[in-house]
Amino acid sequence: MPDLIEQLDALLPQTQCQRCTYPTCRDYAVAMARSQAPPNLCPPGGTGTMQRLADLLDRPPLPVTEPVPERQIARIDEADCIGCTLCQAPCPTDCIIGTAKAIHRVLEADCTGCGLCVPTCPTDCIRMQDLPPDKQTGLWSGIGTDTATHWQALARRRRERQPCSDAPPAPRPRRALKREIEAALARKGYQKNAT
Repeated sequence: MPDLIEQLDALLPQTQCQRCTYPTCRDYAVAMARSQAPPNLCPPGGTGTMQRLADLLDRPPLPVTEPVPERQIARIDEADCIGCTLCQAPCPTDCIIGTAKAIHRVLEADCTGCGLCVPTCPTDCIRMQDLPPDKQTGLWSGIGTDTATHWQALARRRRERQPCSDAPPAPRPRRALKREIEAALARKGYQKNAT
Protein backbone atom coordinates (compact mmCIF):
# COMPACT_ATOMS: atom_id res chain seq x y z
CA MET A 1 0.00 0.00 0.00
CA PRO A 2 2.85 2.52 0.54
CA ASP A 3 3.54 2.49 -3.21
CA LEU A 4 -0.14 3.20 -3.95
CA ILE A 5 -0.16 6.07 -1.45
CA GLU A 6 2.92 7.59 -3.10
CA GLN A 7 1.36 7.25 -6.57
CA LEU A 8 -1.93 8.83 -5.45
CA ASP A 9 -0.13 11.64 -3.63
CA ALA A 10 1.96 12.34 -6.74
CA LEU A 11 -1.22 12.82 -8.81
CA LEU A 12 -2.67 15.44 -6.46
CA PRO A 13 -1.90 19.14 -7.12
CA GLN A 14 -0.33 19.54 -3.63
CA THR A 15 -2.24 22.69 -2.74
CA GLN A 16 -2.82 21.34 0.82
CA CYS A 17 -6.04 23.39 0.74
CA GLN A 18 -8.18 21.00 2.81
CA ARG A 19 -11.13 21.33 0.40
CA CYS A 20 -11.18 17.52 0.33
CA THR A 21 -11.76 17.65 4.14
CA TYR A 22 -8.35 16.08 4.86
CA PRO A 23 -5.50 18.09 6.46
CA THR A 24 -3.04 17.42 3.63
CA CYS A 25 -2.95 15.98 0.13
CA ARG A 26 -1.04 13.02 1.55
CA ASP A 27 -3.76 12.33 4.13
CA TYR A 28 -6.29 12.30 1.30
CA ALA A 29 -4.08 9.87 -0.64
CA VAL A 30 -3.90 7.57 2.40
CA ALA A 31 -7.70 7.64 2.75
CA MET A 32 -8.17 6.79 -0.94
CA ALA A 33 -5.64 3.95 -0.71
CA ARG A 34 -7.59 2.52 2.25
CA SER A 35 -10.90 2.88 0.34
CA GLN A 36 -12.08 5.45 2.90
CA ALA A 37 -12.48 8.31 0.41
CA PRO A 38 -13.64 8.62 -3.20
CA PRO A 39 -11.35 10.09 -5.90
CA ASN A 40 -13.52 13.14 -6.58
CA LEU A 41 -12.89 15.36 -3.54
CA CYS A 42 -10.13 17.58 -4.99
CA PRO A 43 -11.64 20.72 -6.58
CA PRO A 44 -8.24 22.20 -7.51
CA GLY A 45 -7.37 18.99 -9.34
CA GLY A 46 -10.61 19.06 -11.30
CA THR A 47 -11.89 16.34 -13.59
CA GLY A 48 -8.45 15.46 -14.98
CA THR A 49 -7.01 14.61 -11.56
CA MET A 50 -10.18 12.78 -10.55
CA GLN A 51 -9.98 10.63 -13.70
CA ARG A 52 -6.31 9.77 -13.08
CA LEU A 53 -7.04 8.90 -9.43
CA ALA A 54 -10.04 6.76 -10.40
CA ASP A 55 -8.00 4.93 -13.05
CA LEU A 56 -5.21 4.19 -10.58
CA LEU A 57 -7.72 2.95 -7.99
CA ASP A 58 -9.67 1.02 -10.62
CA ARG A 59 -12.86 2.81 -9.59
CA PRO A 60 -15.53 4.46 -11.72
CA PRO A 61 -15.14 8.20 -12.34
CA LEU A 62 -17.40 10.54 -10.36
CA PRO A 63 -18.27 14.21 -10.73
CA VAL A 64 -15.91 16.48 -8.80
CA THR A 65 -17.58 17.75 -5.63
CA GLU A 66 -17.03 21.47 -6.38
CA PRO A 67 -16.19 23.53 -9.46
CA VAL A 68 -12.50 24.05 -10.14
CA PRO A 69 -11.52 27.37 -8.51
CA GLU A 70 -9.45 30.02 -10.24
CA ARG A 71 -5.77 29.84 -9.40
CA GLN A 72 -5.16 32.39 -6.66
CA ILE A 73 -2.44 33.50 -4.29
CA ALA A 74 -2.59 35.31 -0.96
CA ARG A 75 -1.78 39.01 -0.83
CA ILE A 76 -1.12 40.93 2.37
CA ASP A 77 -2.05 44.61 2.61
CA GLU A 78 1.09 45.84 4.31
CA ALA A 79 -0.59 49.01 5.54
CA ASP A 80 -2.95 46.95 7.69
CA CYS A 81 -0.56 44.14 8.71
CA ILE A 82 0.16 44.30 12.47
CA GLY A 83 2.75 41.50 12.52
CA CYS A 84 0.75 39.19 14.80
CA THR A 85 2.09 36.06 12.97
CA LEU A 86 -1.30 34.28 13.22
CA CYS A 87 -1.33 33.76 9.45
CA GLN A 88 1.87 31.73 9.49
CA ALA A 89 0.59 28.76 11.51
CA PRO A 90 -1.97 27.42 9.01
CA CYS A 91 0.22 27.97 5.92
CA PRO A 92 1.13 24.49 4.63
CA THR A 93 4.19 25.67 2.70
CA ASP A 94 5.56 28.39 5.01
CA CYS A 95 5.17 30.95 2.22
CA ILE A 96 4.35 33.82 4.58
CA ILE A 97 7.49 35.50 5.82
CA GLY A 98 7.83 37.99 8.62
CA THR A 99 8.39 38.07 12.34
CA ALA A 100 6.35 39.22 15.29
CA LYS A 101 5.51 42.93 15.12
CA ALA A 102 6.89 43.19 11.57
CA ILE A 103 5.10 43.40 8.23
CA HIS A 104 4.54 40.05 6.55
CA ARG A 105 4.86 39.15 2.88
CA VAL A 106 3.86 36.18 0.74
CA LEU A 107 6.39 34.31 -1.39
CA GLU A 108 4.37 34.00 -4.59
CA ALA A 109 6.12 30.89 -5.95
CA ASP A 110 5.48 29.01 -2.70
CA CYS A 111 1.82 30.03 -2.25
CA THR A 112 -0.58 27.23 -3.22
CA GLY A 113 -3.65 29.45 -3.01
CA CYS A 114 -5.21 27.35 -0.24
CA GLY A 115 -6.63 30.42 1.55
CA LEU A 116 -6.11 28.94 5.02
CA CYS A 117 -4.38 32.12 6.19
CA VAL A 118 -7.32 34.43 5.43
CA PRO A 119 -9.63 33.66 8.39
CA THR A 120 -6.77 33.93 10.92
CA CYS A 121 -6.02 37.61 10.26
CA PRO A 122 -7.46 39.94 12.94
CA THR A 123 -7.25 42.98 10.64
CA ASP A 124 -8.57 41.29 7.50
CA CYS A 125 -5.47 42.39 5.61
CA ILE A 126 -5.08 39.10 3.68
CA ARG A 127 -6.96 38.69 0.41
CA MET A 128 -6.96 35.90 -2.13
CA GLN A 129 -6.23 37.31 -5.56
CA ASP A 130 -6.57 35.66 -8.96
CA LEU A 131 -3.29 35.38 -10.78
CA PRO A 132 -3.08 37.43 -13.97
CA PRO A 133 -3.76 35.47 -17.18
CA ASP A 134 -0.07 35.31 -18.08
CA LYS A 135 0.66 33.58 -14.75
CA GLN A 136 -2.28 31.20 -14.88
CA THR A 137 -0.90 27.78 -15.63
CA GLY A 138 -4.15 26.36 -16.88
CA LEU A 139 -6.26 24.08 -14.79
CA TRP A 140 -4.93 23.49 -11.27
CA SER A 141 -4.28 19.89 -12.19
CA GLY A 142 -2.14 21.20 -15.03
CA ILE A 143 0.06 23.35 -12.82
CA GLY A 144 2.99 21.22 -13.83
CA THR A 145 4.93 18.50 -12.14
CA ASP A 146 7.72 20.87 -11.10
CA THR A 147 5.34 23.20 -9.23
CA ALA A 148 3.43 20.36 -7.56
CA THR A 149 6.70 18.68 -6.57
CA HIS A 150 7.97 21.99 -5.16
CA TRP A 151 4.78 22.48 -3.07
CA GLN A 152 4.93 18.85 -1.96
CA ALA A 153 8.52 19.26 -0.78
CA LEU A 154 7.64 22.43 1.14
CA ALA A 155 4.67 20.74 2.83
CA ARG A 156 6.77 17.67 3.66
CA ARG A 157 9.54 19.81 5.13
CA ARG A 158 7.00 21.64 7.31
CA ARG A 159 5.48 18.34 8.53
CA GLU A 160 8.93 16.99 9.36
CA ARG A 161 9.75 20.06 11.45
CA GLN A 162 6.63 19.59 13.58
CA PRO A 163 7.27 17.18 16.45
CA CYS A 164 4.12 15.12 15.95
CA SER A 165 0.81 15.83 14.24
CA ASP A 166 -0.99 14.37 17.28
CA ALA A 167 0.79 16.78 19.62
CA PRO A 168 0.75 20.29 18.14
CA PRO A 169 3.01 22.89 19.72
CA ALA A 170 1.56 24.58 22.77
CA PRO A 171 -0.35 27.71 21.76
CA ARG A 172 0.66 31.07 23.13
CA PRO A 173 -1.47 32.04 26.16
CA ARG A 174 -4.67 33.60 24.83
CA ARG A 175 -4.51 36.61 27.15
CA ALA A 176 -0.95 37.44 26.13
CA LEU A 177 -1.81 37.00 22.45
CA LYS A 178 -4.92 39.15 22.86
CA ARG A 179 -2.89 41.91 24.52
CA GLU A 180 -0.29 41.79 21.73
CA ILE A 181 -2.96 42.04 19.05
CA GLU A 182 -4.79 44.87 20.83
CA ALA A 183 -1.52 46.78 21.24
CA ALA A 184 -0.69 46.29 17.57
CA LEU A 185 -4.17 47.39 16.52
CA ALA A 186 -3.84 50.49 18.71
CA ARG A 187 -0.48 51.31 17.06
CA LYS A 188 -2.23 51.11 13.68
CA GLY A 189 -5.07 53.35 14.89
CA TYR A 190 -7.83 50.74 14.94
CA GLN A 191 -10.64 51.34 17.41
CA LYS A 192 -12.74 48.66 19.06
CA ASN A 193 -16.24 48.54 17.64
CA ALA A 194 -18.77 49.89 20.05
CA THR A 195 -21.33 47.22 20.92
